[in-house]
Amino acid sequence: MVDENPAVKVLFNNEFFVFITIHASCIKLWDAHNGSLVTVLRDLTKGKIVRGTMDHRQRKIILGDSNGRVSSFNLNNGAEMKKFKEHDQDVSDLQYVGDTKSLITCGFDGNIFISDDNAPTREAKLIFKNKTEDKKENIRPFNCLDVLRCKFQTKNKMTGANQDISVNIVAIGNSEGKISLIDLSN
Repeated sequence: MVDENPAVKVLFNNEFFVFITIHASCIKLWDAHNGSLVTVLRDLTKGKIVRGTMDHRQRKIILGDSNGRVSSFNLNNGAEMKKFKEHDQDVSDLQYVGDTKSLITCGFDGNIFISDDNAPTREAKLIFKNKTEDKKENIRPFNCLDVLRCKFQTKNKMTGANQDISVNIVAIGNSEGKISLIDLSN
């Protein structure tokens, strides 16, 4: 496997037995047996691809771009399958939670969104967002366990997230090094 472009991320796909290299303008699938290039999927996003992950079945690739857009694509043909809530700036992290079929997205705009990927529509159903200025959206209520007095309306960049499904808590980290826990059990 040799490529002239730097990879944003490299993933291994057990379903198709390929390595996936995610680049700013495309994703490439490489045969895991011999390292040969299998396919290149181009023009998937409008902005530069900055983050990527796979769904729990490893049949979809989920990409976040420099314009804050997040979408899932079929790994076989690159067809867009679902759109997720957009961020106002670059996507800083994507975490897929297979047990709940949900996607956690963080953006450099300071927003954290959790979406239901199992919704039967082309638009993923938003089940959590950290900023609730828009009262028109039907978002279920949540409790926030505030660790180190980190405020979710902060202007700091959200840099990462992960979820523990057994206790239904999401941990969020920001650019100040503060960690917050969100209790999603309500």
